[in-house]
Amino acid sequence: FEVGEPDAEMKTALKRWATASTQNDTHCWVQISHAGRQTCTVVNKTPKGVSGIALEGLPKDMTGDPVALTTEEVKELVARFATVARACKEAGFTGVQLHAAHGYLLSAFLNPKANDRTDEYGGSLENRARFLLEAMAAVRAAVGPAFPIGVKLNSADFQKGGMTEGESEQVALWLEEQGCDLLEISGGNYESPAMMGAPSDKDKGAQMRESTKKREAYFLEFAENLKQKLK
Repeated sequence: FEVGEPDAEMKTALKRWATASTQNDTHCWVQISHAGRQTCTVVNKTPKGVSGIALEGLPKDMTGDPVALTTEEVKELVARFATVARACKEAGFTGVQLHAAHGYLLSAFLNPKANDRTDEYGGSLENRARFLLEAMAAVRAAVGPAFPIGVKLNSADFQKGGMTEGESEQVALWLEEQGCDLLEISGGNYESPAMMGAPSDKDKGAQMRESTKKREAYFLEFAENLKQKLK
């Protein structure tokens, strides 16, 4: 990886985008993400991921075989998150969000089913959350204390061996300590897509599936319980 600032052309484009999207006092937060092992093959057939564990239950030509990031590469990615956040602030966007849900890279590090690392970023919850927390700290340092930072976090991975509710709550508390301003709660990943609970046309309104109602209520219940534990 080369950790560098956006070039002049990119900075101009970002500023133009920010100016257009924040008219009339509108907020526009940029979501910062890395797809990790869920990168589509049309983008990269051998994507960098938390480990070499490939996705299960998906068409073989949808995602490639992941290559585990080295410890140094993880640290360089932390710096990249900070670089992106600072560039977004300088362009005029009003906040940023780190995407740590749905099985993407930050989320995959939290998931013990996907993370079999033996370095400082694998094993215990504290280690699995280290990448996210380091990214959060680096972003905060890059944008200052007053610029809004959010995190999209799974309430659970909704799969056997994945991150649990209790672990998610602990991660949320750690994020609060790091200066996170807003949490968006979701759940699931490509292997267990609980986040894709939008009803089909026949399920809308009064005919919405009971399973959909329960899934949506689950996220809401988790968020309400978590809110009582955060300041």
